Amino acid sequence: MAQGDNIKCLRTREGLTQQQFADMLGVTKETVCRWERGHTAVKVSTLDKLTELFDVTFDELAASNSGLASAGLSSRPENSQNVAQNEECEIYKIVRRNGGFSLKNSGRTFVPGPVLERHPGGFLVQMNGSGMSRCYPQSSVLLVDPVAKPWNGCTVVAMVDASAIVIRRYEIRGNTIALSTYSYLTEEPDFTLDRRRLRILGVVVWFQATHDLTY
Repeated sequence: MAQGDNIKCLRTREGLTQQQFADMLGVTKETVCRWERGHTAVKVSTLDKLTELFDVTFDELAASNSGLASAGLSSRPENSQNVAQNEECEIYKIVRRNGGFSLKNSGRTFVPGPVLERHPGGFLVQMNGSGMSRCYPQSSVLLVDPVAKPWNGCTVVAMVDASAIVIRRYEIRGNTIALSTYSYLTEEPDFTLDRRRLRILGVVVWFQATHDLTY
């Protein structure tokens, strides 16, 4: 089995679309498609990110004879009875409060069980504004992992100057952190900040459009 088969096997096992998988890694859907078809090799740095995100080994992603695909691990036998089940997860909205912003609980919805299993402390944040409209539909909900370590190109939910909460693309630039929009519109600002002015609340690892939510 080729590397692309292992990547597709992992994505399928996690219940992710090619677009969702691409957004987690900061690449395009087309790139994921080329990986899975074996047209483009996956960079070692990307494979390392995948091992951290999904708790798989490098060999399971890169090897032909001992990879996920050759082992038939498109689903997890030990959890086969739970693969199709969904689990409830809290949804939070970014709201203005006391001159700043905070997260307010606005209900619950269902998330695929295997996704929450990989991110047990995860919580959902509803998109506000259009700053990331190239990645996420308006008002979609984003699953945020509060313990995942951010990497260049990922999307984070962050608190700026202990007041504003933003959803932006993350990039380290020397001694500063850049939080950038990725939007069809440009009215929302980017930020370049000293690390001390920034608190990362979590990394976005999955999303769901509003019209697909189940309450």
